Amino acid sequence: MANAGAPALIQTEDGPQLHFVGADDRSVDLHVIAVPDNRRPGGLAVIHAMPISYTDREEGDS
Repeated sequence: MANAGAPALIQTEDGPQLHFVGADDRSVDLHVIAVPDNRRPGGLAVIHAMPISYTDREEGDS
């Protein structure tokens, strides 16, 4: 996600999360959450990736 810029660091009770928002190579706006990878020191594991348009639809449905 070279277009995402700096992530927002969110502290949760389970540990830190990095929240990225940016466009992929097809210009689809994505929300990606990554956490420290316990199997690769210094690495990240992506635990969530979803087009932002899906989130907008879910909020509008309620």
